[in-house]
Amino acid sequence: MKKAVLLIGIVLVVLSLSLTVASCGKSDFPTRIEVTVPPDSTSVTQGGEIDFTGCVLTIFYEDGTEEVVSPDEIEVKDFDADAVGKKQAVELVYSRDDRKISTILSVTVVEPKVISLEWEGDFPTEYMEGEYLEKDSLTVCVNYENGTKKETRNFTLLPSGKLTSDVTKAVISYQGVKTEIPVTVKKKAIESLTVLYDETAKKSYIEGDEFSAEGISVKVRYNDKTEETFLSDALLFTHFDDTPYERLLNAEDLPYVTVETKWGIEKKAITDLTIIPIQPESIEATVIGGTLVFVEGDFFSFKQEVKVTVHYNNGNVVEYSTKESAGRFSYEMTMLASGQTTQEFWLGSYDEVKGTVDITVLAPNLTGITMGRFPTKWLYAEGEAFDPTGMTILLHFDNYTEKEIDWDGEGVSVSDFIVDDAGRDPYVVIEYGGFFVEWDDFELALS
Repeated sequence: MKKAVLLIGIVLVVLSLSLTVASCGKSDFPTRIEVTVPPDSTSVTQGGEIDFTGCVLTIFYEDGTEEVVSPDEIEVKDFDADAVGKKQAVELVYSRDDRKISTILSVTVVEPKVISLEWEGDFPTEYMEGEYLEKDSLTVCVNYENGTKKETRNFTLLPSGKLTSDVTKAVISYQGVKTEIPVTVKKKAIESLTVLYDETAKKSYIEGDEFSAEGISVKVRYNDKTEETFLSDALLFTHFDDTPYERLLNAEDLPYVTVETKWGIEKKAITDLTIIPIQPESIEATVIGGTLVFVEGDFFSFKQEVKVTVHYNNGNVVEYSTKESAGRFSYEMTMLASGQTTQEFWLGSYDEVKGTVDITVLAPNLTGITMGRFPTKWLYAEGEAFDPTGMTILLHFDNYTEKEIDWDGEGVSVSDFIVDDAGRDPYVVIEYGGFFVEWDDFELALS
């Protein structure tokens, strides 16, 4: 009976072991685990989990057998889903009862796929040629396919070099996704010219003077607010028609200065020069062949040749002869007075510059006298003295002029009534300069 019980026990143990082997199919002692086929992708999107699709994990047992296990049975350790760009050695742990085995899988966390970019900030959209896009003023927001967003400075902004006038957009690029910002790039150009003078520069000229560029420079201002100065040896001075400027022809013929820069050519009239017309400064006269002689009452004329020397403000001296050029000169048309020794005249319209010519003015010869105005009193009583009040006499000269003087003028003599023995009516005698006139045009009152 005891043998039967023992036999039954042995059978039960063997049967139990058989059932255990049948249920596990393998030895109970796994020795290692390996990634025999890696996942389809070892890249993990930031914030996500490792995708074991395509991965084959194999457990090796102590008896040499092996078994493929599901990733669901694996514990993932040492994985940081936010460590973007860094290759991570992730530990894959398989546990059975109290026994644990593990292996390493290398994965890399990558950002999620970018679907669009947005920008904000005070980014200038207008530039001058030669400037650079202002990347520092941009803030770029990245939109990911998983609905997340983040700001980044790690973007590319093109063009990165100096801007040219044909650039119409700024391109923001990040992980293959781009967005554009319209921009305007103005061509650098000359905005204004300012003519400058140092202490050696000549600013006042007389017509015909030779032009001097010494001491002249030009400050060029560009439309980007930069400035550049050009000295005289880099400047071109011309007339308006672009012919070389050598002399100042007249007050209207101002010089033009032309500046040639990398950004263009500009011409400007130099308007702050003083150009003085050629004009006389002084006049001298010399009578040829004697003296100009006139009689009082004559009008002046160049009746004999006079040499006139004119000194001009440009240093020139020109001599004219009134015999050939009398029409060049002007003078006052007034009668000459006895004793006058000079006559003033001037050249053409330059009446502010006067000269004088020596003359002799003789007194005219007296040829006779006549009554001028009669006396005021004309009616007399017998025995009453003559009253010449109001009376004048006319002096007649050989130059056909007349002069009226009062009865009491110097050299005039007036008699009282004269009664002669021939029975003539009373009369008076007026004398002057050896000539006399008698006057009897009055009446006596009856007594």
